[in-house]
Amino acid sequence: MTNSCYLGYFTLSCLISLIVFSVVIHDMDHGGGRWGMRTLTERGVSNRTRLNPYWENNPHPVVIFNVLPKSGSRTLNTLVGRLRRNITMANTMNDINESHEEKEYIINATIRSNETSFVYSHCHFKWMGPFGPKVGVRRPIYISVVRDPIERLASHYYFVRYGDGNANKTNASLQFREEMQSRHFSRESFDTCVLKEKRGCRNPVALMRHFSGDNRQSVDQALKNIDTRYMVVGIMEDYLSFLRILELRLPQVFGGISDIYKKERKGIISAMKTKHKRSVSKEVREILRKEMTRDYEVYEAIRLRFEILKLELGIS
Repeated sequence: MTNSCYLGYFTLSCLISLIVFSVVIHDMDHGGGRWGMRTLTERGVSNRTRLNPYWENNPHPVVIFNVLPKSGSRTLNTLVGRLRRNITMANTMNDINESHEEKEYIINATIRSNETSFVYSHCHFKWMGPFGPKVGVRRPIYISVVRDPIERLASHYYFVRYGDGNANKTNASLQFREEMQSRHFSRESFDTCVLKEKRGCRNPVALMRHFSGDNRQSVDQALKNIDTRYMVVGIMEDYLSFLRILELRLPQVFGGISDIYKKERKGIISAMKTKHKRSVSKEVREILRKEMTRDYEVYEAIRLRFEILKLELGIS
């Protein structure tokens, strides 16, 4: 092996060690305690971030985009639609009145097809593929993207009240806005809602529940599912790197998507930006941070896994 190769491996190892050390120190500084001292595997970050065999060389993959609201999900759905590629797109949000069973039927029907497919799924995680090797049964490829839990919670709070620049442009968005308006939400600020201790601005384990699925609702279950079932869980705060990972891991679906994002970023962000969203005060952040410890365990583990994956794939 050449000296340059040795240097490359040494540099990669040092960078990974630095990230791990930094996050552990961050956890301990923020009261992470037990979580800060857990191993990477226990935290859902293993050395199995590389491609599983069924992700490689798959001519007709089916991608299930397991959506967490207000985390950049509609941006990805929009970008995939603009790839001008022969991709069957399925959406479990075309009708907000669809039952959970109807949504699962759409997903299962898409998996059973032999077409390259992208499923936009507003459901908590549920493994929809075969258990164990089964000839002729496609294994879905799960992806997702997350966001800082407090920022996501605040954005969702304002979104259900005011919508965004894309409101009222599709049947689904019209249905959603009519449904939200019929609930007559209070128009007080997110900060005020939290300080008054109202339930409408609290959802302390939304992220943990999203990835736990139908099984035991816990941080460990969420991290296990992320580690064993997801090709990648991206970070909204580093969206371009998320798109680059998708391109590198699944070019037959996502090739060219980062270029489209760079060209159309301003317009897409403007359309998807929540209206009348205010900054969250330091006081409210401190209150919520104490309530949302389990969601932050999951979020920080995802963030660490994401940074390691970037290093492995050479994304700076």
